[in-house]
Amino acid sequence: MDEEGSKPDWNGIRRTYLKFSEAYNYFKDAFRILSAAFSVLIAVIVWLLRNIILQSLIGISCQSFYSATSNTQSICSILVRSVLSDDQKLFLKTVQRLNKANISKLDVYGLFIVDATLPLRLIQVIATYTIVLLQFAFQ
Repeated sequence: MDEEGSKPDWNGIRRTYLKFSEAYNYFKDAFRILSAAFSVLIAVIVWLLRNIILQSLIGISCQSFYSATSNTQSICSILVRSVLSDDQKLFLKTVQRLNKANISKLDVYGLFIVDATLPLRLIQVIATYTIVLLQFAFQ
């Protein structure tokens, strides 16, 4: 009962409750969409981090290989100048020649070289293109 002693407006209360229920359902739907978008965002971030880590590991492995081949060249040069038999010197010179001829840095279709700096260069390219796209989006 209200202050004047009359009956409450049950129809108005029912309409208000229905509108509240409808607003709550809209909120639930919006929250469901937001949580799905957040889940997709998290999945994309995890996927990107995984790829960056894998790229880094591949680059570090290739860099270790390049360093080992460079060290092989240096060691062979030092050993050739030492007192060795002719067969040993011939073998060392063959190793040096094969290293120079056959072993070069890996490149992907001539676009970029796979080494320790690859992840940094990829991040630089992604950041550059992201900035360019954002500039177009906000014009």
